[in-house]
Amino acid sequence: MGYLIAYRHTGADPAYLDQLLPLVRDAFSSGGVDTYCTYFDEASFQQEHLTPEKIMEHAFTKIEELGGLFVLLDGEEKSDGQIMEVGYCLAKDIPFIVAKRRSVANTYIHRMTNRSFEYDSLDELASGIKTVCSEMSSTS
Repeated sequence: MGYLIAYRHTGADPAYLDQLLPLVRDAFSSGGVDTYCTYFDEASFQQEHLTPEKIMEHAFTKIEELGGLFVLLDGEEKSDGQIMEVGYCLAKDIPFIVAKRRSVANTYIHRMTNRSFEYDSLDELASGIKTVCSEMSSTS
């Protein structure tokens, strides 16, 4: 099992995403868990002139292939893409994990899954992901 990494893209600081998303990908990778994140294919999406709708279709395909979704709730701003990805998983009974920054208050997505954790720092986020990977390997 692996995870599509769902994050808020529109309006997010690219410099912060450049720090955040490799950390998430690498934390999963070090635990032996496959991931995919559209962020790392953004240049090819632009080159192919993909619309947001086509990128979402691609994300849904990746969720199906990997078997799960990892949702990063890193701020109060809502993300259309994340909301659609979570809805897709709920409708198809695909497991998802939510990592919620402790300061994020105006959401309940983390209560709609059986696996979530909170973090304050990027180090805590990486540690939470490593715990998830460890739990996955012990139940396999």
